[in-house]
Amino acid sequence: MQLPTLVPPNRTIKNRILYALALFVVAGILVGTGYTLIQINGDTKNVEIYVLVAGAIILLIPGRVQQFYWKDYFQGQRLQLKGKHSEALAHFERFLETVRKRPNLRHLIWFSQWFYTSNVEVMALNNMGVSAMWLQDSDKAESLLKAATQLDPESPLPYFNLSVMHYALGVDAEGAKNLAKAETLGYKTASIRGIAKIARESNVGEKPVKAPKKHATGS
Repeated sequence: MQLPTLVPPNRTIKNRILYALALFVVAGILVGTGYTLIQINGDTKNVEIYVLVAGAIILLIPGRVQQFYWKDYFQGQRLQLKGKHSEALAHFERFLETVRKRPNLRHLIWFSQWFYTSNVEVMALNNMGVSAMWLQDSDKAESLLKAATQLDPESPLPYFNLSVMHYALGVDAEGAKNLAKAETLGYKTASIRGIAKIARESNVGEKPVKAPKKHATGS
């Protein structure tokens, strides 16, 4: 009798587990800090206030630090949501220049969710590829997304966006290949198939690529 082959969990699943563990650790630190403040002040009536103060210190300050040093990245995301993709590209490009000149800023990734990649350059390149798709520049989009896959071959987001683009262009073989890759690496199977179907039905065979209905950006 042949035993079934066990498929090892992909990195995305592992990252989700690590992130959950990190939240438990932060919660433990939060409770411990609140308890310490209570012990120092001898005030047991305002437990909730002390816990909230500890939470603000532990959770809010790191986020503010990230937003300050990554302001071009977050501004690019905001512009992307508003449909201002040319402006978004400019901010993402400036952000890439900044982190390449100051590599230590990459470590601020740990202050946010990093299920799909821990490389902020990959997040920026992926988002730039999405904006290039909306601007109907399929060559630039493909170049940016492939650059992201080279930096982090285990991140599913660039493969997903490549699949959307290729389906939209009617290049079904490439679309299917990248779709399968994104699924294998842990991107949501159901939503991927739905989005690929939308792109295929609405834009098949049209060049330059029309803006896909949905896309996956890094956060």
